[in-house]
Amino acid sequence: MKWFMKFGIWKKTLTILVAIYCVTFLISGAVSLMIYSNLQRQVVMDSVNQTLQEKNDVLVNYFEQIDGIAYNLSYSNWMQQIFFFESDDRRRQECINTLKKNMGRSSFLYNNIQFALETVNGTQIAGNEMTYFDYNFHVEHQFWYGELMENEKYMLIGDEQLCYYSGYRDSITMIYQVKNYETLELAAYFLVRIPLKNIEALIQENYIEGESVTLSFPQHNLFLGGSEGNEERDHAKSSNYSYEQQKNLRINHKNMVIQAGRAWSSVHADNTGIWSFAALIMIVVAALMAVIAFMISRYLTRPILKCKEAMSEIQANHIGITLDNPYQDEIGELITGFNEMSVSIYDLIKTNQNISLIQKETEIKMLERQINPHFLFNTLELISGLILDEKEEEAISLCGNLGQLYRYNLRQEKWIQLREEIEYTKRYLEIMQYKVENLETFYDIEDEVLEEKVIKAILQPLVENSTRHGFRDKAGECCIAIQAKRRGCGLILEVMDNGNGMSEEQLCQLNRDIEKIKENPDNRLAESKHIGVKNVFQRLYLEYRENLEFKISSRIGFGVKIEIVIKDPDRGEDAGV
Repeated sequence: MKWFMKFGIWKKTLTILVAIYCVTFLISGAVSLMIYSNLQRQVVMDSVNQTLQEKNDVLVNYFEQIDGIAYNLSYSNWMQQIFFFESDDRRRQECINTLKKNMGRSSFLYNNIQFALETVNGTQIAGNEMTYFDYNFHVEHQFWYGELMENEKYMLIGDEQLCYYSGYRDSITMIYQVKNYETLELAAYFLVRIPLKNIEALIQENYIEGESVTLSFPQHNLFLGGSEGNEERDHAKSSNYSYEQQKNLRINHKNMVIQAGRAWSSVHADNTGIWSFAALIMIVVAALMAVIAFMISRYLTRPILKCKEAMSEIQANHIGITLDNPYQDEIGELITGFNEMSVSIYDLIKTNQNISLIQKETEIKMLERQINPHFLFNTLELISGLILDEKEEEAISLCGNLGQLYRYNLRQEKWIQLREEIEYTKRYLEIMQYKVENLETFYDIEDEVLEEKVIKAILQPLVENSTRHGFRDKAGECCIAIQAKRRGCGLILEVMDNGNGMSEEQLCQLNRDIEKIKENPDNRLAESKHIGVKNVFQRLYLEYRENLEFKISSRIGFGVKIEIVIKDPDRGEDAGV
């Protein structure tokens, strides 16, 4: 341990953490292997049991289908006609020939299942496809005849199939009573020969690699399945089929055994639980490492980490942060330097913000002075023209609107009620109706938003943009619609016109200019066609930042729609109080 004591603090810490990790890895690996082995065994057992149940259901359903086929054929018209012409040899022979053909066709339809009929008077008829049928066979002479009469059907397996002179090891035969459906008396016995390969195909259906399924008839020494004969089956057992299970079933009063087996290595268990366990181990290890790291941090690196966190806060615009400095060494000098830097940055940013706000207010005032003289001159000329045309009442109304506009402009408040902004915009549009031919205005204002506080002059520049640019050289009716409403997201203001609109290129350029304003909201705007729109956005963005949505949509010939969404309008009101 002397070599360990000679290590520095970081080497000691690293050595301890590596040792903890290695031990944890070994333990978790051993436990995970044990869990996976048990899980794999359970998956194999569940798979085998599921296979047994599936094959059981398949066999039961198959023999039920055979019963259905036999009953359908037994009571078909072309079979029952044989019983109606007992005395007419010619007609009876025609019916027999027809029956042979139809049984042959049915054999083709039902996967080579073969059919034969023996009437109670001894007449035997085999389908064209029936092979090895022994015409010396008579149902009534068999030892199982009583059981057939009791159950109305009987299954022949292996050596019991005396109805064939050969090939009886390749099939199973079902015998059914057939009654005359007019007299309901026993008329014949219907034989259905089922090839064993059909049944073997059923139990081999949906074969899964590494799985063995067999069907046996213990009383008849008959074996069917994925392997042929006991030799193959023994080979399967030796090939690591370490788990086998069997299920007994009874169909048509015959005992059968389904046996399924599967190798342990043929199944890959779901690793989700194991990964969860490994994750839990890693969490525990991480917790231990966190405790060790915390102790080291308190011992040596705590002041450095606090400086790092404070720098992150400053990067997130939480400026002016200072740290407590109980240290008297080099770390204390580092914290003192950090505090001085933080205070200097705070003072510099505040100074720049004040300069930016003063500059922006100056630009707004200059813009108002730039617009108002032209507007005043044009309006006075309009009033003079109305007086000359002896339209004194309209001239008086126009003078009143002009006076209210300038009274509004002379107000020093930055924040006003939305009601006042809308009234100001209405007065402006009433004056513009004399300057823009066929100008119509529409207002959809919800009463509940009229008391909201907004920045002064955010609607008038937008409608002025419509009258100056949107309706230039436009023929026909000119419409401006203003909408104000409150929805779940906040206050929504919309200004729409049916003017000339903007091309896609112009709209993209305007949106790019707005994005540039977002990046540098304090920059002075350059003169352009849409200075009013960008000025409104800039002033709103300076106040609301991320709580503002400003959407512009337009098409050539269809006008412009500007939608302003203020998600938190109370922020502006609080700022203005």
